[in-house]
Amino acid sequence: MTLKVNIKALISLLDDSDEEVYLAVKEKLIQAGPESLPLLENKLESVTYLLQHERLESIIYQLKTVRLGEKIVQWYHSENKSLLEAWTFVSSIQNIEVPLEKVEKLIQQLVQDIWLELNELQTSFEKIAIVNHIFFDTYHFELNYLDISASENCFINNLLISRKGNPISLTILYCIVARQLNIPVQPIGINYNMFLGYYDLKISQEAFGEIDHPFLFFINMEHNGAIVGIKEMDFFVKENKEYWNDRLILSNEVLIRKLLIFIRESYLAKGEDDKASLAENLLNKLDTV
Repeated sequence: MTLKVNIKALISLLDDSDEEVYLAVKEKLIQAGPESLPLLENKLESVTYLLQHERLESIIYQLKTVRLGEKIVQWYHSENKSLLEAWTFVSSIQNIEVPLEKVEKLIQQLVQDIWLELNELQTSFEKIAIVNHIFFDTYHFELNYLDISASENCFINNLLISRKGNPISLTILYCIVARQLNIPVQPIGINYNMFLGYYDLKISQEAFGEIDHPFLFFINMEHNGAIVGIKEMDFFVKENKEYWNDRLILSNEVLIRKLLIFIRESYLAKGEDDKASLAENLLNKLDTV
């Protein structure tokens, strides 16, 4: 019996009133794995029985959970650990499949608009001023002040459409765009605060002499990319009882963890335990690989 025929036969039993029959069918459909998702989703669009619809939704959700877990583990073990790729996986928690290709096209337009304004004669400060102008003034990306704790602020597809996010999502997007333009920014985490540092060891040492870090200046995403100077940031670091070390530079894995934690807490606050559980599952996957 082919997978397609077998899945169809199992689906036809999902409206059985016997709970034991349903649980047995559910187990077999889960065992079929994420490869059966297209068949299940196609059937979901045509079912007329409410019970069958609810049960199909439940099974599809569990299979998506399995598939997301597999994807995040594969990403962790991949060579380049694309920040954008992992972000699209995380954004699928909202029950919407986020296609990487479509997101890449939208971001590429933003990158292209900035690239047209850049040239090799510009200083580091001038380049960031141009990025800020296009990012904040032309595209109008900003913090979602009306609902800063909303989980939607974290999802790349929502951010690209609404242009409203939170400090984590705006930092990640800015970082992705800057890197595609070969502008050397690095995300910095100081307690619960996030900044972007302009990474240039040679010029930093020429400008300031021996310093504890390789950054020329810093960018505050919560204030439309405002430039933060070295002395101001040093004071902020000390005020937060931190000190400069590599731990303050956030890797792609740490950024994705921070995003998942925010999503989990946001869903828990709204009582959406299933989605909070999915975010927790992905966090556990990252913690155990």
